Amino acid sequence: PLVIPNFVDLARFRPRSQAAVGRRPRIVHVSNFRPVKNPEMVIEVFARVRREMDAELWLVGDGDGMRTVREMARAARVEAHVRRFGLRRDVERIVGRGDVLLVTSRSESFCLAALEAAACAVPAVASRVGGLPEVVVHGETGLLYRAGDRVAAAGALLDLLGDRRRRRTLGEAARARAARYSTGAVVSRYEQLYRRLAATAESSEATEAVG
Repeated sequence: PLVIPNFVDLARFRPRSQAAVGRRPRIVHVSNFRPVKNPEMVIEVFARVRREMDAELWLVGDGDGMRTVREMARAARVEAHVRRFGLRRDVERIVGRGDVLLVTSRSESFCLAALEAAACAVPAVASRVGGLPEVVVHGETGLLYRAGDRVAAAGALLDLLGDRRRRRTLGEAARARAARYSTGAVVSRYEQLYRRLAATAESSEATEAVG
């Protein structure tokens, strides 16, 4: 089959200044909070990180699982360190101010959130499922862990949040990789496909008309 990936607007999703020196490390999670995204694991992993580091969690998006997420955060006594942004159209302004993106999905075809974070030079800690390894190259643009492994996910977050130089290196590599999926590189491939399909349809209609 012909495979054409998702794309990202590099002018919209771009690195942003991290001016606030001394602020707490920021973990960002972007999803629709459905079961396939495993949002409960986000809180479980964050609670583990909090035992070792004074970090904060930013949640972007909304969905059926948000209520459970809030209840779990309260039960784990980390609610005060969780900031909820809800549904937003300016995701790039939030993700670009984070330090690491956390992806806990049980399955993913591609994961646009990881690509958008990469374009913002924000490395990802993500589950090794579906198309995620195509976007997040382990040890190069982020870190991957076995799906569901909360200990490994928390460890990967602590590694990156505690090493600014490595985080910057992975972020820069992520931005460079995101360029492969820019609108300029990918949209033309969609256009070529549509033109080819339209031409085939017109040819078929003409043949039927003659017949």
